[in-house]
Amino acid sequence: MKAVHRAEEEPVPYSALLEVAPLLEDESEPSENENQPKKTLLRAMLAAGRFLLLALVLAAFAFCAFGTCTAPRNAIEAENCRAGIPSSQWYVSGTGSTNIQGFTTDISVNAGQTISFKVSTTAIAYGIQIYRLGCYQGLGARFITAISPSATLPQIQPSCLTDSSTGLVDCGNWAVSASWTVPSTATSGIYFAKLVRTDTGEASPILFIVRNDSSHSDILAQTSDLNWHAYNDYGGNSLYSGNPVGRAYQVSYNRPVASSTSVTITASYGSLNRTATLTVNPPPVAPSITTQPASQSVKTGQTATFSVTASGTAPLSYQWQKNGVAIGGATSASYTTPATTAADNGVQFIVVVTNSVGSATSKPATLTVTDPPPPIPTVASLTLNPTSVVGGTQSSSGTVTLSAPAPAGGAQVLLSSNNGAARVPASVTVPAGAISATFTVNTSVVLVATSATISATYNNTTRTATLSRLL
Repeated sequence: MKAVHRAEEEPVPYSALLEVAPLLEDESEPSENENQPKKTLLRAMLAAGRFLLLALVLAAFAFCAFGTCTAPRNAIEAENCRAGIPSSQWYVSGTGSTNIQGFTTDISVNAGQTISFKVSTTAIAYGIQIYRLGCYQGLGARFITAISPSATLPQIQPSCLTDSSTGLVDCGNWAVSASWTVPSTATSGIYFAKLVRTDTGEASPILFIVRNDSSHSDILAQTSDLNWHAYNDYGGNSLYSGNPVGRAYQVSYNRPVASSTSVTITASYGSLNRTATLTVNPPPVAPSITTQPASQSVKTGQTATFSVTASGTAPLSYQWQKNGVAIGGATSASYTTPATTAADNGVQFIVVVTNSVGSATSKPATLTVTDPPPPIPTVASLTLNPTSVVGGTQSSSGTVTLSAPAPAGGAQVLLSSNNGAARVPASVTVPAGAISATFTVNTSVVLVATSATISATYNNTTRTATLSRLL
């Protein structure tokens, strides 16, 4: 199938005939009259508009009357007689959500081959459900299988390629998101992949055809996919609107179906023509919180940042609240507090996201503010009293002073002397919460006057004091 539809291949207007994809393929033996045409093209008068999926379902219902489930005459009738599922489980209105969109790498695939999907979304998780359209006892579709993305999520695709001279918008540069190997036993027909975000439930459909190239049938049903893509203005251009001359010269199959479309209405009388453009948009989607703000824990004096991710029809507005009171100026998807104080401990923050059709309120996020641990003290000073003694008859009292209160368990300060004539204990403990402790320097008799250096060490700091005249 061609990737590009040129304007010269004039598409059939929406108000004209829409060809219906293979819902009734007669796989009976060839007619005895070999001169009869082997293929008949079935067409249904359907107004497709932006409700392509609904139109195709209605087409399936229209042809149900031709089949019988009492004794199905071929594989198509037998398939359409199988049990379906309620439309509430598979139907997607219009073109679905703008927050998850994609397309297949080919409009059709032969049974037994693999088809790939290219999806653009901010979702960190989504699933792909595969359905086949048909009668299915009036339910319209049958669930076939579910597949998971093979790409790392979220998968933000690059901007589509464009050609300003022709108006071509081609998203073929998107990376593959997932693939499905169609069973060789799959019944031909119209299939669609329903992309469903796990977080918000938003969904979009991707239509494609499963063929059976080995089939020899009297009836062939063909989709008007050229017509679909001629009117698709994803990226701003279609063969009826956009640039460079009020429309494009080329359009690509490598695009999602646009979330809105422009329809040109023409009125003619005699030789005069007048036109007007009607833009049809999908119904707006109310906001939904996809990523809740997370609780934060900071130290006193630090700031805290809260963020939210929301989906819904743009534009979205945000209003953060602190304990239920709106915060002035806090109107973006994230909010950073001023420097916190102890009074902010336990405060709760929420954000209300609003658009034209509704609002969504986040779950509360709690701010925890803790006091930073006190600094570990150092030895601020070491003093001796007196500083000069008579050895063997007098002693001196030493005082160790810390730079801050001792931590829980106390501060063990190591002591030493460089002279055996002045003896100190191995350590002295400053009690928890205190800043000083005392110890005794005992002396010995000496024959000549001398001095001793007393050292106190704690937390990598050392202070010294000198005791002299040990005579």
